[in-house]
Amino acid sequence: MTADKTKVTSKENTTVSKYANKSSEEMKALYAEIKEAYEEKKKQDAEAVIKSLIEQVEEYAEYFGVSEKRKVARALRLEVRKQGTTTATPDASSSSNATPDADKKTYKYELATGEKWTGKGRPPKAFTAWKEANKDKEFPAYPYSQKREEAIENATKELADIE
Repeated sequence: MTADKTKVTSKENTTVSKYANKSSEEMKALYAEIKEAYEEKKKQDAEAVIKSLIEQVEEYAEYFGVSEKRKVARALRLEVRKQGTTTATPDASSSSNATPDADKKTYKYELATGEKWTGKGRPPKAFTAWKEANKDKEFPAYPYSQKREEAIENATKELADIE
């Protein structure tokens, strides 16, 4: 066990003595060389990671929901912006004050066609058209249910009959 320790110490001494006699300029040049080799290795690793990511995304894309796709796109846009390039197109979901939950809207109304509206701001065209056709009714609540709509109509008719 002592012999192994001596070998390691001997190796360390050889390595240390190898660099101990170097000048400051030589050490800086050596550092720059090591740093360049490190960066080259990181580039190679990045290429392998990109290839792996693309393969995984292609394999599992059909299982991604809209939220997951947005998260991936947002992460990529964020990285592109950090690097100072402008290849990605900005949109509302990637604004600087957007939160991870910004994609989760709280809908208040939904039409039978599947159109949804939060109830804030100007109503979408589909809601405006629906309101013109149904002036005496309120917008259907989210989530839309045909049975619920029919129950409300029946209850309204019964109330009208009672009065």
